[in-house]
Amino acid sequence: MEDPQTLEEIDAQDRAILREMVKGSLHPASRALREAFLTLPAEDKSLPHDLVIHEEVGMGLIAQSASSGKTWTLGRPGWRAEDPEPSAAGCEFRLNGRLVSGFSFSESLREDAVESVESLKSDYAITILSGDRVEKVRAMAARLGLPESAAIGEQTPDEKAAFMDSLGDVRALYVGDGANDALAFAKASVRGTPATPHGLLQDKADFYFTGRSLGGLLHLFRIQKMRKQAITAAFAFAILYNVVVVIIALAAEMHPLLAAILMPLSSLATLGIVALVYRQNSTKLQA
Repeated sequence: MEDPQTLEEIDAQDRAILREMVKGSLHPASRALREAFLTLPAEDKSLPHDLVIHEEVGMGLIAQSASSGKTWTLGRPGWRAEDPEPSAAGCEFRLNGRLVSGFSFSESLREDAVESVESLKSDYAITILSGDRVEKVRAMAARLGLPESAAIGEQTPDEKAAFMDSLGDVRALYVGDGANDALAFAKASVRGTPATPHGLLQDKADFYFTGRSLGGLLHLFRIQKMRKQAITAAFAFAILYNVVVVIIALAAEMHPLLAAILMPLSSLATLGIVALVYRQNSTKLQA
């Protein structure tokens, strides 16, 4: 969070509501606000007894108190706004549609993110789908060495899913980490997510990764290439084997004993070819 001091400028009652709103949210902005609250002294401010908090996926959090007639929102700029107040913040806290405070956040790249993206983009098309502002997403793409066309911002969950549909029969890997990604996640051929204590997508993912490095993701792509090489080599041997056997049979030289020997030998040879491919590539991976 770039401006934690803005929390101190909020009315104590509203600040207590905000603290309660972000307490259970998994969104990165909420996590950043929770960390910022840790730098403030503890406050004993009572909350409305009928306060109800829920999330509008892709937009933000809503807290409502029927007894006070108040509604607090934390989310996208302009969301549920009832006034023309401009805000350059990435996230807005509003009371009954009126802007209370705006928050800006800076993002750090995962370890080896630039190197990982550089390695992948030579073979695969990479796109960033995000609910953040277009300018922010484009700035992140530039840091990763991706073209502006690969940065698609201000996306709702439905728009992310529509993008996946637009790919047609292309087999796509989707890496996401929140409820905003759930619809698009379900449409991907392969799904991955960072492992978190309260992750929403881990049960639906084909794999998940821990830590801040993307090295594991690169390793998966290397294993996929290794598997493809092994399958290609085994298939080529199978074709060659069958051609030779058919020729021998057509020449009336296929003795039953020879057939009995060739069949298990072909299976052993296939296993040997696959093992050789995996061993050679495993040595490269370790190097």
